[in-house]
Amino acid sequence: MLRSEGVNDRIYMAGELADPITISGCSHSGDLFTIGYSSVLVGNKEELGEYLVAKPERLKRVFDSVRQEIFSCESCSDMDFEDFMKGLIEAKQRWLDEFPPLLFGEKSLYRKGVKLIERGEFAEAEEVLKFYLSHYENSPLTLPATIFYAVSCICNRKVEISLKAIVQIMGGSSSELSNLARKMVCYLELFETAYRLITKGPGYSKDFFNHFTDLLLDRSSRARGDTVIFEEGNKSNNVVFLLEGSLKFLKTNRSRTSLLFTIDAPNSVGEIHAFTGGSWDTTVVASDNSRFAVLSDEEFLDILIDKFPQEGFRLLEYLLGYFRAIRGF
Repeated sequence: MLRSEGVNDRIYMAGELADPITISGCSHSGDLFTIGYSSVLVGNKEELGEYLVAKPERLKRVFDSVRQEIFSCESCSDMDFEDFMKGLIEAKQRWLDEFPPLLFGEKSLYRKGVKLIERGEFAEAEEVLKFYLSHYENSPLTLPATIFYAVSCICNRKVEISLKAIVQIMGGSSSELSNLARKMVCYLELFETAYRLITKGPGYSKDFFNHFTDLLLDRSSRARGDTVIFEEGNKSNNVVFLLEGSLKFLKTNRSRTSLLFTIDAPNSVGEIHAFTGGSWDTTVVASDNSRFAVLSDEEFLDILIDKFPQEGFRLLEYLLGYFRAIRGF
C-alpha cells in the first residue's frame, strides 16, 4: 500500500510495480507498507529494467497499471494570472537577496523591468529585461529576471519567446523558480508539449528508428502541403512517427498563432497525449513532402513491447518523468 499526503491510498496487487514514479527519479511519492504476508522484489532502476525487459508480459502489465496513475494536466490551467504576477512582484526584493547581482547597474535595470510590469507597461518591460539578460547572462540574478521576462512576453502575446524562457528556468537549479515556471506552463496550457521540448522525447535509439522506419514504410503517408496531424483542443489516441521531413508545433493564444518549435526526422510525437487521454495543447503540422506513419496507442505499445522491449522501458521512464514533472516531485 502506498500512502501519500493529500491523496487516497493506492493498493498494489501481485505482479504490479509499486510506486512506479521512482523509476524517473530518486525520491518516493509516499510511504510503502506491506499488507499481511507479502513477498517483495526490490531493485534499482537498472535492475528493474532488466527484470521487466526479460519478459514482455511483465512490461505490458506495468504499462497497464501505470496508465491508471498518469493523468492529463488540463485542470492545472485554472489559475488567475494577475494574482500569479502579484506573487512574483512581491518576491522581487527577496530574490535580490537570494540571487545577488555581481556587476554595477544590474540591480537598477532589474528593478526597472519589474516596475514596468507593475505599471502594466509590458512592451517596455520586455525590452528592458531583454537588454538586462543580454548583458548580464552569467549573473545569479538572471534567473528571477528571466521569470519576469517570460511574464512580459506572455502579456505581449509572444508565446514562443516566453516558452523558451520558461524552459530555461525549468532546467535551472532553483526549485522555487522551477515550480513557478511550471505554473507558467500551466497558464499557457502547454503541458505535454513543454515537457516534450525540454526532454527532446523518449530518447529511442537510432537502431530502433531504423528498424521501425522499415516496419512502417509501406503504411506511411506523404504530406502534400502543410498537413495537420494533431489539432489543438482535440483528443487522439494516436502516436505519429516522422520518417522524413519535419513537424511544426503551433500554439494559438488570444487569436494569435505562434510557431513554438520544429522537430526533424526521425522522430515521434503523441506518446504522452495518447497515454493520458488529454486534449492536444498545440497543433502539430507536417511540413510539405514530409513522410509519417500513424499508429494507435495500443498497436504502438504492442509492437514496442513485443519487438523492442528495451525501448519500451525508455518510454516508461519518459511517461513517468512527465508525471513527476506535473506533480512537482
